[in-house]
Amino acid sequence: MRDWLVVPSTTRLPDSYITDVINEACREIARQHDLRQLETSSSVALVAGTQAYALPATFARPRFTYIINPDDSTKIEFLNQISYDEFRDKYGIAASSTQADPVEYTIWGNVTAPLLVGPTPDQSITLWLDYYAIPVDLAADGDSNALTADASANALTAPWHAVLYRAIARASRFMLEDERAAMFDHEYQIELDKVLAEQNRARWSAKSFPQMREPS
Repeated sequence: MRDWLVVPSTTRLPDSYITDVINEACREIARQHDLRQLETSSSVALVAGTQAYALPATFARPRFTYIINPDDSTKIEFLNQISYDEFRDKYGIAASSTQADPVEYTIWGNVTAPLLVGPTPDQSITLWLDYYAIPVDLAADGDSNALTADASANALTAPWHAVLYRAIARASRFMLEDERAAMFDHEYQIELDKVLAEQNRARWSAKSFPQMREPS
């Protein structure tokens, strides 16, 4: 980043601040956009009589939530997400609710176990979460995360270009160089648009058909 900004001094642009702005750029992009690099899965062991569970540490938002049918392991059953108010109205608390295979869930609060499933399970079942993650913060020079891992390979479709420009724009404002910040913000948007277009196209077959339109 100092090379890009032509700032050799660690006094004017400390290492600790460079790390901070890169992490801030990663989190901003992750929170605003559902990127393939952030798609991941995790399992939650549901226990009979227990309604509330912890979420993965990097959990940002769910994509799909499902269980394997206890009576037919070849089938999956998706859980429907509902509001917290509706959940409490339908299922109450675990001690008073009817127990069965869960069919719905909600997420509520900054608590140890924010994931609530209903009905409360009547047996041990594995719940699967397909979700978007917040990338792990970088700390040391050799660290990488889901948005920066391809930087050394110079992968043109990886979002690290967007991360770089966003971080440089933040650093420019830190040094009171608003004019350069605006320029790097513009480059950031160009790189981000490239990433989003590439990822949208990757969701679709390259084989064309009548009236086909590429997603924008």
